[in-house]
Amino acid sequence: MARKFIITYTDGRPADEVAMTMRAMCKAEEIMAREGMNATKDSMNATMRALHCSMRFSGKTQQPYDEWLDSVDDIEPTDTATDTEADPLA
Repeated sequence: MARKFIITYTDGRPADEVAMTMRAMCKAEEIMAREGMNATKDSMNATMRALHCSMRFSGKTQQPYDEWLDSVDDIEPTDTATDTEADPLA
């Protein structure tokens, strides 16, 4: 299941909930490798690049990465699982 994040912006526009898909994570790793970066070592950059890819793939942004990143105030992972969902026997 894709990890989900809430992205808030510096300009006060409504927050976005974004699912970091496998496709987006793979694309982010590909982009980082082309730029000579290591996705493991640069984990925050990898996360942000994957979220940007997810937003581009879903049509939520057309901004280039650097421009989009400048507009982001914060990201926060969502916790959508409840205790009973985590343990089906509970």
